[in-house]
Amino acid sequence: SQALEEFVKEGATVSATGFVSHDAEGNRLRVRDRSEILYVEDTQEPVPETYEVAVSVENGSFDGAKTATEGTDYTGTIKAADGYELPESITIKVNGQEIAAEVYKYDAAAGTIMIPGTSVNGKIEIIASCTAVEETPDDSKEPTPAPGDDDQNKPLGNDQKPDGNNQNKPSGNNQSGGKDNITSGVNTGDTTAAGIWIMLIIIAVAGAVTIVIIKRKIK
Repeated sequence: SQALEEFVKEGATVSATGFVSHDAEGNRLRVRDRSEILYVEDTQEPVPETYEVAVSVENGSFDGAKTATEGTDYTGTIKAADGYELPESITIKVNGQEIAAEVYKYDAAAGTIMIPGTSVNGKIEIIASCTAVEETPDDSKEPTPAPGDDDQNKPLGNDQKPDGNNQNKPSGNNQSGGKDNITSGVNTGDTTAAGIWIMLIIIAVAGAVTIVIIKRKIK
């Protein structure tokens, strides 16, 4: 018969006819003849192991499967929360042992992760922490004026007068010839009206004088 050492190996499937027994050394099969031990081709592929994937992402989330298949590449994506950005580096452990960054691929710009199948042989742990985005000042924006700045830069109008009176009003006494001559100020509108009345009076007086002169000449 064929030499058993050629096909009876660990992990191989064989068939045999005999008596099964059990003792302190374990199970055994007593065959009738060596020629009845035959090799059986295994047509079924072995089912690969699956391992848990534990993810801890601070200030963010993770998009990926919760289990990894032995010998198969594992992929996932880290997403940062609003106001945070993706980390520059992450930590990955397999079977409790941290693996080097050269073993897996991590894109800090996109947040994608790829662990090669050769490293998928136990529980996977992915640890990451997203950092807060630093706000940069915008120099192009004009500074907000302080309260009162608009009033200081605004030109004075007709209804904005330094002392509430017309600017033509004298502020003090007028000293002339040793005597105080106190002149009361008047508004611009009052001065104009007074001038008109004076001109009308002058015209009326001039007309009356003209009439008197004409009458004297007639006599």
